[in-house]
Amino acid sequence: MTGFDRLYAVAAERTIPFEVTIELTHRCNFQCRHCYLPAQREVGRLSTARTLRLLEELAAMGTMRLVLSGGEPLLCSDWLEIAQRARELGLILHIYTNGSLINEDVVAALRPLDPFMEVSLYSMDQEIFENITGVPGSFHPVIRGIELMCEAEMKVSLKIPLMDCNWQGLDSVVRFAETTGAEWSSYEKLVARRDGRWENLDLRLAHQDLTRYYRNPLSGCRPPEPGKLTCDGPLCAAATRYCCIGPNGDVMACNLLPVSGGNLNRKTFREVWESSEWFEELRRVRVEDLHTCRSCDRLPFCGRCHAQALVEDGDLLGPSRWACEHAQALENAFRSGAR
Repeated sequence: MTGFDRLYAVAAERTIPFEVTIELTHRCNFQCRHCYLPAQREVGRLSTARTLRLLEELAAMGTMRLVLSGGEPLLCSDWLEIAQRARELGLILHIYTNGSLINEDVVAALRPLDPFMEVSLYSMDQEIFENITGVPGSFHPVIRGIELMCEAEMKVSLKIPLMDCNWQGLDSVVRFAETTGAEWSSYEKLVARRDGRWENLDLRLAHQDLTRYYRNPLSGCRPPEPGKLTCDGPLCAAATRYCCIGPNGDVMACNLLPVSGGNLNRKTFREVWESSEWFEELRRVRVEDLHTCRSCDRLPFCGRCHAQALVEDGDLLGPSRWACEHAQALENAFRSGAR
């Protein structure tokens, strides 16, 4: 267990909001086909002053990792002021960005803050990339933004969400990451839009392709963790050590669960975190509460998610069809010798 793993365990046990994502905006200059946000437009924002007070509340309650996300957070005029205050308070700062707005001036402003910059890179094929983003001409600004940050020796991680249209180009994105000095991670999990619409899920890998992906050493496929879902503790980080705060101040258990525990225009963060009945319901869920899943033979391979089970299948405590398919594909890959 790493140092952070121990911190995660303690935070979950003591219900400390160790990791928090703040969605600064839902506006975005891309229109990515797989995005889980219902629309890339503004839905109302907390004031800058309230957001800065929020950072102080989080620091006082034990938050260590802060993610500034969107939409595209760099579209907000106050993103730098918020990022600077987060670092002044000693928070570990991650910024999720599509990378297209990164230029020399942005790099100069960011570098002293020493953030972890996480950029989604879908493909090294311009046509495939722009088919996913829905914006002609979006490929080269992203590549240039990544190169500028790497040249400045910033901490850059490329996130590679895999879909039926791009998964076979994973190796070329990995080579680009290695050439520039960026870290990288791929993932195959797409989730329904927050409003329950499913059209983006048509992009998921077909079962046979999912199995092929898990057999690829680049997938990082590993044997299941013994007892992963048989412990007595919480099954999910949502509302135990993690939460997501929307642009309008809604505090959500995670960025996928659509239900708010309260709003920061009316309450302090502590009031929401400690008194939300919805959060308490999530924190009480244990393996024995899961019908079907608790007795499933594939439980060790399962990537079950409360949010997916609720949004896609209508039952917080029931199985997720995608998790079942994931478990079968992962078991097939592992049994056939995936590394």
